Amino acid sequence: MPARLVRTDTIVDIADFGALPGTDGTHATTNAAAFAAAFAVSTKVAVPATGLTQWYAFAPITLPLGAEIFGQGPTLTRLRYYPGASSAPALRFATGFSRGRLSGFRLNGPVVYPASTHTGISFDRSQFNWVSDVWIEDFATGVTFNTDAAAPYSAHNVLERFEIQRITRVGIFLGGGSNAETVGPGRCQSVINAAGTEGVSIYLSGKFTLPLGVDGPNGIVIRSVACDTAFECLRIENARGVLVTGCYFEPFDGTPPRRMLNIDAASEDISLVGNAFSPPTPPAELAERTPSFVRQAPEARGPAIEAPSFPALGYFNARTQGASVSGATAAYSNRIKNGDMSRGTLFWPTENVMGGTQVVEPGNYVIGGKSLLLTVGTDINFRMYQDVVLDGGLRSITVNVRYRLMTAGTNGFRIELVDLASGTVLGYYSDPSSGGGSSTWQTRSLTARFEGLAGGVQGPRTMRVRIYPYIRGDVGPTSQQVLVDSVWLVDGEYAAPYRPYTEGIEILRGDDRQLLTNTTPYTAAQPLTTLSFNRVPSNAVGVILDVRISAVAGSTTNTYVLLDDNEGTGAAQQERILSAPANGRWAQTDTLLPFVPSAPNIQWQLVGAAPLNATTVVIRLKAWVLRM
Repeated sequence: MPARLVRTDTIVDIADFGALPGTDGTHATTNAAAFAAAFAVSTKVAVPATGLTQWYAFAPITLPLGAEIFGQGPTLTRLRYYPGASSAPALRFATGFSRGRLSGFRLNGPVVYPASTHTGISFDRSQFNWVSDVWIEDFATGVTFNTDAAAPYSAHNVLERFEIQRITRVGIFLGGGSNAETVGPGRCQSVINAAGTEGVSIYLSGKFTLPLGVDGPNGIVIRSVACDTAFECLRIENARGVLVTGCYFEPFDGTPPRRMLNIDAASEDISLVGNAFSPPTPPAELAERTPSFVRQAPEARGPAIEAPSFPALGYFNARTQGASVSGATAAYSNRIKNGDMSRGTLFWPTENVMGGTQVVEPGNYVIGGKSLLLTVGTDINFRMYQDVVLDGGLRSITVNVRYRLMTAGTNGFRIELVDLASGTVLGYYSDPSSGGGSSTWQTRSLTARFEGLAGGVQGPRTMRVRIYPYIRGDVGPTSQQVLVDSVWLVDGEYAAPYRPYTEGIEILRGDDRQLLTNTTPYTAAQPLTTLSFNRVPSNAVGVILDVRISAVAGSTTNTYVLLDDNEGTGAAQQERILSAPANGRWAQTDTLLPFVPSAPNIQWQLVGAAPLNATTVVIRLKAWVLRM
């Protein structure tokens, strides 16, 4: 006779295990024990309906693997968390492949808003869970997906058909290691502290560490979520691969002003599609500012390769709707982004710090919650800069700056456009007027034309935007201050009548792949030497080089080959370095370098070779970059 099958989907009721409803936390320990006893019998636990003023109080619960808690709906079944001395979340899924479910109930925190300090539901370090048809209120954090780094992680969890309200800190938090999570549809309402200065409806937060780059939430889908009455509706920091679609953001008025979006520059592949915004009305004292509720106006832009701020980051690609630029300056090379001022001094390197200062000034300013405060010093060369690479075919470029003169009396402010290869100042704008106004912001534009540049308008070329407080003449007033809120790039004018120049790559074969260095092992360091190219096409604007290096004593000697395209001088040099592996094997890479008009050709240098560290370097011409 075959063995009898045992059903594993038996539904049990916590009332059968001694659970009692009430109007306070008297039964919290008893009810938590009832849940534990129910899970010992079945993975499916039902919670009965309660009276209008009653709930099932309970202490912290961690669901076993594959467990499910369900009620009769948020309007009938009420749970209330009484943690005692515990700081644990109210309901937490088991770590690992949990495959748990929560649905059909209302979950309240232990203390009525705004004194909440606990978390409602946690997916932390758990995978394949589902939360649906729940109402969560009176917590510091409504739902947490992951709070740790990349490992251990949470993944493939779903939060849908939810109502989260009366939250003091974060409605939905997705930290580092939150992978492939889905949020929505649902609503986050009244996510703000009593002072009106804190509270984020949906918060994605990771970290950025060189050389790894972004280590935060990734593969996140947020769909059809309404976020209203919050200090910030959506904040994204150090995240990648995030889709926000069909959402509604309405922070409502408040002091300080509230924000709909707060997206940092390190985040990658952030897509905002089809969302609706209802901005608050700025208070009277903010009338002259552009909306302070958007911290960073996202742009449509392509990858910015080898950006000076994040040399190890590689590509930055945020495809979002909002303020944007167009033409060759926007496509694939735009390094100047709206809201740079809000991201601090890291994004605006300083050429000369003697005699001047730069600080990040907190406050409710335009695109940023922070702006850059520059103080005039005794050195006229004190200035900050940002670089932008232009593709071929541009005749002009325009840069806008928004600033405010902070101190009374004579001031000075200057913005310059510089051709980095030749050091030529293409144009500048100076404002030496008296300042000190409390709320007078000024927006000025500077357009530079390139016809007079050596080598014409062929690209790629690096242009530098400088901003600095300016001393008129050799002697001027010091300690004057200017507050710079935002600097952004707008469209240029094409030189071609119908389309801009483009570039193409010609991959060489056979003997056309010219050997540029001697393959004989070097036993001494080699000085900076110019590479000699044969048969250079007249329309060549760059090369792709195959670079290889091997050293017998690379494990004890820092050994590397350096390539310099001679674009810029000093700290602005665009150098590429390939180090020899410590195990004596070959290291190989392809390197793209431009030809710089009116400058020395590409040079190479070998460091670390010695009689006891015989080093072999091979540099071959692999491809031409041609202006079409």
